Amino acid sequence: MLSSNFTEIIQEYIYPLPWIIFGLVFHEFCHAWVSNRLGDPLPGQQGRLTLNPLKHLDPIGLLAIILLRFGWAKPVQINPRYYKNPLRDTVWVSLAGPVGNFILAIIFTIIIRVMVNFYIEQRLLNYFILGLFYMLALGFFNLIPIPPLDGSKILRYFLRGSVGYQYDRLEPYGIFILLILLLFTGLPDLLSQFINVLIPLLVAR
Repeated sequence: MLSSNFTEIIQEYIYPLPWIIFGLVFHEFCHAWVSNRLGDPLPGQQGRLTLNPLKHLDPIGLLAIILLRFGWAKPVQINPRYYKNPLRDTVWVSLAGPVGNFILAIIFTIIIRVMVNFYIEQRLLNYFILGLFYMLALGFFNLIPIPPLDGSKILRYFLRGSVGYQYDRLEPYGIFILLILLLFTGLPDLLSQFINVLIPLLVAR
């Protein structure tokens, strides 16, 4: 009984951890890389132009990932004053993280299709499918237009006048709104169901 419970804990909490960390680190690296390419030296000065997990992971966020399967990495700090067009370029930087996760999802899809054609061992195949799930989940989740997620900065670019002003007033409460959605609505299940429908379409031969 103890052995069975331990196996379930490993599969549910530890098994996906490398993929989640990998997806978070690459997500933040993409933010840093695009901001740097747009002329901002701050990410480089803070050591964020690397795939070294130690530079990106937040200890509390990592603990939350292990215990709650929801967590965060250290946000990349940017200085839009270096951008030629601060409003537009901030959107590009915000898009970079989710797009990076979707690029990884494409790579995972290709790997999985190759593995299927070569009849790779099923457990290994399932592990890469799990990785594809988390790359898609990170990408779509961060596009939700609620602060501090990337989608909020993208949406803000298109809001003008009083609408934009009212939206800005929501920012201090964004994290609480997000927690309520995660804990007390069906949002996580809805996202999971959507991705579970999408994955077979991506990997089908």
